[in-house]
Amino acid sequence: MNRLLICVDVDGVCANLHPVWLRRYAEITGRLVRPEDIKSWDFGGLQLDKRILFGILDEPNLYDEVKEVEDAYMGVKCLRLMGHRVVFCTSSTPAGATSKMFWLAEHGFVKGHGLNVWRDVVIVHDKSLLYGDVLVDDHVGNLETFRGKAKILFDHPHNRSLVEKGFVRLYGWHDVVNYILRLGG
Repeated sequence: MNRLLICVDVDGVCANLHPVWLRRYAEITGRLVRPEDIKSWDFGGLQLDKRILFGILDEPNLYDEVKEVEDAYMGVKCLRLMGHRVVFCTSSTPAGATSKMFWLAEHGFVKGHGLNVWRDVVIVHDKSLLYGDVLVDDHVGNLETFRGKAKILFDHPHNRSLVEKGFVRLYGWHDVVNYILRLGG
């Protein structure tokens, strides 16, 4: 068995951020937007107030209500039991990073004491800077620039209109674990 370094995005892959994020947007603007309404990350045609939308990501309590993506914890646990190292690689605002990191700890994705808790968390916007064997992400642009050997697109409405080029689209954590098992696990 090959031990793989698996880079895993947080938002949309482990943390189901979109429902909470969009609900807060609706509370502020009165405009209801559902996750399935977003067909791409440029929010084409929706004419959203991006200053408000992205400002919400700075709210220190944003992750207080965020739920886990179905089977994410068990999927990560399975990968670790197979002997792989799982590192969470996520883009974040400076104000939102702490909230997101504590969410990872509270939901059992990272464990340890003191600074060791964060040894498997990387805050990075440009994922081409990552060194790893596998990237699991819901943003096609991140997969396109990743230099590892396996690129997994985690399926969501916002990425369904895009054609897979050099990566595989998977539909949940069960699929991710099975794919990595076949890959080298």
